[in-house]
Amino acid sequence: MLPRLVALIAASTILLGLASTLVATFDEPTKGSQAPVTRAHAVSYNAAVSGLPTLSVETAVTSDELAGLTGAELLHALALSDVVSLERFALDHPGVVASVLEEPPPASVVADWWSSVHAGQRHSLLRTLPRLLGNLEGMPYSIRDKANRAFLEDSLRQLEDDVATTTGRSARHEAESRLSMLREIEKALGPRQAAPMRSLIAVDDTWPGRAVVALGDLDVADYVSYLVPGMFFTVEGQIVDWTEIALDIHRDKAGLVRGSSQDASLAAASFATVAWMGYETPDIFTVGTLDRAREGAQQLDATVAGLRAARGAEQPHVSLIAHSYGSTAASLSLARGTLDIDAIAIAGSPGVGVERAADFGLEEGTVFVAEASWDPIVDTAIHGADPGAPGFGAVVMGVAGGVDGATGETLAAVTGHLGYFAKHSESMRNFALIGLGLGERVTGASGQQLLAAG
Repeated sequence: MLPRLVALIAASTILLGLASTLVATFDEPTKGSQAPVTRAHAVSYNAAVSGLPTLSVETAVTSDELAGLTGAELLHALALSDVVSLERFALDHPGVVASVLEEPPPASVVADWWSSVHAGQRHSLLRTLPRLLGNLEGMPYSIRDKANRAFLEDSLRQLEDDVATTTGRSARHEAESRLSMLREIEKALGPRQAAPMRSLIAVDDTWPGRAVVALGDLDVADYVSYLVPGMFFTVEGQIVDWTEIALDIHRDKAGLVRGSSQDASLAAASFATVAWMGYETPDIFTVGTLDRAREGAQQLDATVAGLRAARGAEQPHVSLIAHSYGSTAASLSLARGTLDIDAIAIAGSPGVGVERAADFGLEEGTVFVAEASWDPIVDTAIHGADPGAPGFGAVVMGVAGGVDGATGETLAAVTGHLGYFAKHSESMRNFALIGLGLGERVTGASGQQLLAAG
């Protein structure tokens, strides 16, 4: 896995200096290719969601009228519709769901809405509108997984039919590409009985796609880590690899928890690790701009807000492991104060949008940075300040390798832009520690704390 990605990075890095001036066109799939309702009368929506207007309806509403509703008002109307009406709405207006997901209600509103929907109606909504429920931030993750798996299965079946029956070259190419992309998501999920449990908590079947796979139970985990990818990562090309990297970190966390018998709180802790491909990462032609970073920042905001809303009073410790351009995206969000996390690990960064670690608004000692030898991206500061610079104020993570003083395990050194994710490396151990809120045990550049020089 890593050699293939390393080759991609190496070849692309040669062209990095031209990234902001090159213009090209691609022959690739186009982005975005893709009974009356009876409502109870005199229903106050304020009872479910504070601050929203009251809906008072005594007449039937057609699917066309439903399509004219937006955001929370539409959600409320759907929750009051029978299954036949829901099926008709889904059939007549497939584009409405996409519009709601593009401009969704706040995650807190979604969470309150779902809590007000009765069990029978939840089942009907799940059966008829899986794409909507699966991708609304604020929904319980168990529901999102069920919905997204159903949507994935339906989409695979439809695309298989399209490939078999489509005769036009362009349309067939589009269907084949989307089908290949969704099959990679299916591979990343693995068998249903796999341990740890895997959940599909976001999916978009429009090219170039979006997918978020969680390892562990996000509905109850005490510690949640999101892996944020950088340049050249695509759902079709890397979702399987990215999920395997998340699994390696998850297993490192499990080892640390098993070895913490003297720390009762950690020994009983639950955790989740998320392979997050929730934005379109830049290619060689867009990596020189901040456009994709701004998109990534917006999606990260929504993702974490969704977690916070879904978890209610039981809030987890949340960390980001942000690689390459992903660190730039995360920095933009942190700089504007819209990303509610507890710690961040930055690896192989081309620059961040603040001058000092303190400007992230996190507690002191919770901003970490890793810079490997032979990584051509670090120290470039293409997109802002160098987080590895002495004056930035981040905790510098060790990546040179050594021997774990607690277990005797040899931890490998890191080299190159993707070496941070090599199994049994010092950086991977540090990522696991950060994900468990054990930043004080992270090894520094000189190999202190857990490691003895190897």
